[in-house]
Amino acid sequence: MVKNARRAGTFLATNELSELHDTSEVKLCVMEQVSGGDIDCNVDLVRSDGDRLVIRGYNEAGYSCVDIDLIDLLEWLNREAKGSVNVKSINSSIRTRFNIR
Repeated sequence: MVKNARRAGTFLATNELSELHDTSEVKLCVMEQVSGGDIDCNVDLVRSDGDRLVIRGYNEAGYSCVDIDLIDLLEWLNREAKGSVNVKSINSSIRTRFNIR
């Protein structure tokens, strides 16, 4: 159930966060100048579930978060923008930048 909530981008309570975020995750960076739900809350780029790239936004002083699969988001934008987003190139650039194989 928690995995499905994560993939759907559902906000989770604090006690669910510890179940949700496994130890194989790697925080790649804080996405400077990207705004999240609340003032002064970070938005991070995270590698989770093996090679899954996730944008993680925090709110309520870090007590809850939402995960958005970056590639799913880019593919959606590409469909809506009629092919103007090069998903493969962006994915490759990010993986090269953060040394992800």
